[in-house]
Amino acid sequence: MREVKPCPYCGGKVMLVCKRMGPLTEAALEGNHNQEDFELFEAYVCCEDCDDLEESELTEEDLFMPEVENWEGALRVWWIPQVPGTPMYYPVKGVEQAKFTLRLLSEYDLFQFENNIKPDYSNAGGLEVDLKGTGDWECWYDEAERDIDELMEEDDS
Repeated sequence: MREVKPCPYCGGKVMLVCKRMGPLTEAALEGNHNQEDFELFEAYVCCEDCDDLEESELTEEDLFMPEVENWEGALRVWWIPQVPGTPMYYPVKGVEQAKFTLRLLSEYDLFQFENNIKPDYSNAGGLEVDLKGTGDWECWYDEAERDIDELMEEDDS
């Protein structure tokens, strides 16, 4: 299953709502039915926190994260723009791209704060690796056992 991006307008949780219609039977009233018994009546996306998505012309590409192939050594950046919150994930091809992505996200959050787009923020991010190609992600460390934060701090000094 593909991960859904946060709402591009407010950062809230995006939901796909599917309304189905079907025969009103005793089994259906008791909840004993299959989805196949019902035809799709209406489907739309909405945000848990705002109404902006309902009138937008966003595409599937706008709403879903790119699919990440699970292969040994795959890397992805995780980012939470407002802690506590749900992390978003973005696949990267290497450590340099991860550092660039994390700096970009950090600068974007700072820009929003400094320009009164959001009143405050507490963000967090990092780099994960799928060591075995199984979809079990864990914190990435280099051969000297430094994580991405330590590498970026070294770059800044």
